[in-house]
Amino acid sequence: MASQYAVDPVDGLGKIFAAVARELPRASHHDGITRARDWLENPTIPGVIEKSVSTWSLPLIGEAAAAVVDWDAEANALLDVLSTRGSASMDMAVADALTELMPLTPDGSCTCAFGASAAIAWSLSRHRPVTWVVSEPDLVTLFSLLAAAAKRPLTIDRRNPLDGTFGPVQGEHIRTERSSPIGTVDYIITAPPIGMRLLGSDKGTMLEGRQVALLSPLAKRAFITLLPDGTLFREGRADVSLRQTLVETRSVAVTSLPSGIWGRWSGVSTSLVTITPEPTDTARFIDGRTMATQSVGRVQSRLLAQHLSELGKRGENAPRWVQVPVEEIAAQNFILTPDRYLRSNEDDAIAAALAQGETILLDEVAVIERSKAPRPLLDDAEPAALTCREIAPADIQDGAVRLPKRVVRFSEAESKRARNVGVAPGDILVSIKGNVGVVGRVPNLDVIASDVFDEPWIVSQSLAIVRWQPNAAIPSPDILALLMTAPWVRTQLERLSGGTAINTLPISALRGLELPVPDPEQCATATREAQMIADLEERAARLREEISASRHTLWQKLWQLEPESQEG
Repeated sequence: MASQYAVDPVDGLGKIFAAVARELPRASHHDGITRARDWLENPTIPGVIEKSVSTWSLPLIGEAAAAVVDWDAEANALLDVLSTRGSASMDMAVADALTELMPLTPDGSCTCAFGASAAIAWSLSRHRPVTWVVSEPDLVTLFSLLAAAAKRPLTIDRRNPLDGTFGPVQGEHIRTERSSPIGTVDYIITAPPIGMRLLGSDKGTMLEGRQVALLSPLAKRAFITLLPDGTLFREGRADVSLRQTLVETRSVAVTSLPSGIWGRWSGVSTSLVTITPEPTDTARFIDGRTMATQSVGRVQSRLLAQHLSELGKRGENAPRWVQVPVEEIAAQNFILTPDRYLRSNEDDAIAAALAQGETILLDEVAVIERSKAPRPLLDDAEPAALTCREIAPADIQDGAVRLPKRVVRFSEAESKRARNVGVAPGDILVSIKGNVGVVGRVPNLDVIASDVFDEPWIVSQSLAIVRWQPNAAIPSPDILALLMTAPWVRTQLERLSGGTAINTLPISALRGLELPVPDPEQCATATREAQMIADLEERAARLREEISASRHTLWQKLWQLEPESQEG
């Protein structure tokens, strides 16, 4: 900017800043240019940095007057620096590709909101006027100056997009007596802070959902937002109510997005949600998450940009999509994650098989439990009233629960709670957090080594207990375990799961798992064949032991070692 305004670099940094400030246009109090001018007139720069800038950067002002500047690269560099302070940021190439998926017309007015939409706002302003409502001071100052230098039609409003105050968006109570500074506009695009809970009268409500409720009615043509999958999936009252209102009164399209959208926040799963005012009786779900190739860092950003650019195209490589009736979405508790509705060929085959015969829901034949985890003792020196073995998903192999590796100790006060999450022979455990869908049956205690009899087995928070109850459809826990350890059960449970950073299966989805009802002859045959399989596994285990022993003996002979004593 100094080069554009022919400011003499010899005058020193302070005078240069003041000279640039005088050249900036006058604007309203809430305009980002006003804040940028205020900062330039009274900058807070450590002396060592001022000396470095004066020594190395000021001589470049004369050269910059004739240079061609890559303003997108400058914006990318700024966002990369700011992301180290905790702000979610998006690579500019990814933002360019993402905007291609948005149903924007050239003539429509456009407003972006929140700091994480920086790359999107900058990308859109390359070809159209954009207003960006953001209250983070660093973003306001730097991008106001950058837009002025690049002569971009980007107007920055430094107010909180939710209530018009000048403070940054945090978990404080939203000033409900104030309205959003965003007026009625054709398109509103938001990328809200992730995982922020509101306080005050809205305590516990996630800001991600609240901003949809507050801002989406202001968009005349489309409200477009990047939401973490938890907002589309959580079963809290506020989240379900919001989703119900959206699908019943608006038109909704959801595109799942791959990991890596947010750069340093790459573990966050997000979806692009488009809401238009005209209500319809269906919602559209698109699989944008499945990528042929994945990587990390800059390579992943390049792959992401290519992948997103291909999503809008048709042909044989078009993404999977489905139009789902509102009635079906209501039956799924208004969950809006695409994986819930996009079925594979295997899913269709299973659904067809279930449709041909009698079925029953899991909660009609079993009790599903997920108790609150007890607090173990952390200090090994403290005396323990109870020692347990905690089962984790990693302890479940080939449909069976193996001897748990982790030993946990509990105080007298926590002993009762620990026993409440204990398992019984024949229980079926299902992983509902993280690696969702792992299923295994607890063995009969008489086959467990005697040294663990005084160490009850308990479940970790990642597992739910499915305990068979007498019923007319599934005659035994053995048959129930055989049904649930089928590999396609895990596939279905994974499809029913969701979450922002950690995949989670809601207990309601587990309770509603549909199972076929086998006839008595099928049950008898399955029991016999299961016993045959168990006998084969036992024989295979003995053979593995013999092979291991023979291999060890061979090694001893080759190394001319004395055979080990078999005593003791």
